[in-house]
Amino acid sequence: MPPHLVRIPPLAICCTLDGVEPVISPDGRSSWSSDAVEVFTDMCGFTKVLIGKLSNDVKVGDIINHSRDCPLRLQLVDSNSDRPVAINEQLIALGFARLSRKFEDTHGASDYDEETEEMDNWNPMAEDYLSHRNSYMVDVDDPGVAAVNYKAQDERRICKFYNSRRSHCWRGSDCPFEHVAYKGFVTTTDRREAFGFCEDELQLELPSTDSWITVNVTCVVNPSHFYVVLPFGNKSISDMVTDVKRPVQSSQHDEGYYDQTPSSMPDQKDSLDYLMDCLQDCYKSRVYVDTDLIVYTDGEIVVVRFTQDERWHRAKIITSDPDNNRVQVLYVDFGNKEWVTQERVRQIQKEFLYLPFQAVECRLPLCANNTSGQLWSDRAKQFFIESVKGKYLIAHVLQRSQERILYIDLYDTNIGADLNINKSLKERGHARKIALPGLQSWTSYSSFCETDSAQTLQGKAILIPG
Repeated sequence: MPPHLVRIPPLAICCTLDGVEPVISPDGRSSWSSDAVEVFTDMCGFTKVLIGKLSNDVKVGDIINHSRDCPLRLQLVDSNSDRPVAINEQLIALGFARLSRKFEDTHGASDYDEETEEMDNWNPMAEDYLSHRNSYMVDVDDPGVAAVNYKAQDERRICKFYNSRRSHCWRGSDCPFEHVAYKGFVTTTDRREAFGFCEDELQLELPSTDSWITVNVTCVVNPSHFYVVLPFGNKSISDMVTDVKRPVQSSQHDEGYYDQTPSSMPDQKDSLDYLMDCLQDCYKSRVYVDTDLIVYTDGEIVVVRFTQDERWHRAKIITSDPDNNRVQVLYVDFGNKEWVTQERVRQIQKEFLYLPFQAVECRLPLCANNTSGQLWSDRAKQFFIESVKGKYLIAHVLQRSQERILYIDLYDTNIGADLNINKSLKERGHARKIALPGLQSWTSYSSFCETDSAQTLQGKAILIPG
């Protein structure tokens, strides 16, 4: 052999399929059958160029020191057709192979299928289309975007004449650009419009203490911490009944006729349902992101697509995690929180800030029936959720805290006998009562049922079902 050929190492590398082994034959042997060898030969061929992925635990030394006793473990993919074929997976599907026990112990039986299914379903065009970088406000070819996710706009705002050698702009005070010295800022002075929480405009007016109102529970943390919305506003039942009993001053009605729509009912445009419909109409066609790549500010008001119903909701940014491309938000009209990717977040339009945030934080004057009084059992949470889910309830406002939290008693009037939910939690051993500081002796539920307002409800079911 010529000397220059002796120095070339052997080019043939001994390999094996990663994560698979032959099926057990009827006679109990575990070896590759002739049919399996023939099918594998047809899949690979001796002239095809295949893609081989090394096992994750293969080291450089294994490649150098490979041998028949220690072959390289590969996942083979035939990409010569329109649809790539994973040969390891195909042998399993045809019944000639099975997952090896070592692979199942290391990765789990489902990891192999999940990895191959993820590759089969991967669509790079869809990923780029739905990316938060797909925006008219993001220049992906700009070095600043590549380095810090932002293209500075300082040069567009600052007058070039003012920063010339003459340091003078002939337009003077009529110049539309800023007259500031600019020598290439290390940090940009750009500003982006963001909407935050304004207590004077976006806070819902809470019902008064010792009032009886209608509520709908929208989010439950535990029985002593949950959120409600007020479907009929902050008016008490007594005030709404008074409106019902007021005769309508109109010639269209006979004398003595009482209008069934009280004036204290919220207008359609001031309702949460109307706002939600408008949000869907505005944002459902906005597939691309309408903002740059600036990290959202804590407390910023945005619009987010909820992961459970895929509908757009108003939300407040709690915290940002730019490294993982996600933010934690509070849905201000319902009270629940979740982590979402930035692709689900959009800047809110001004016209959707007219309605105050609808979620009202509430507590029952109860604590968990255990030593700590804080850790509620799963049975207590489940009972409370089943008692309030999807129902209009009567709430008695006992106290309002400075943090705008309502302490209430809840009553379910949707069943034959009215149910005191606070009392039911105590009777079942899930909770015990706590004393509220400064709590006076308010109207009991039995006393409320004897008032004119409650008597009027028996003949005019305009507020609650049941």
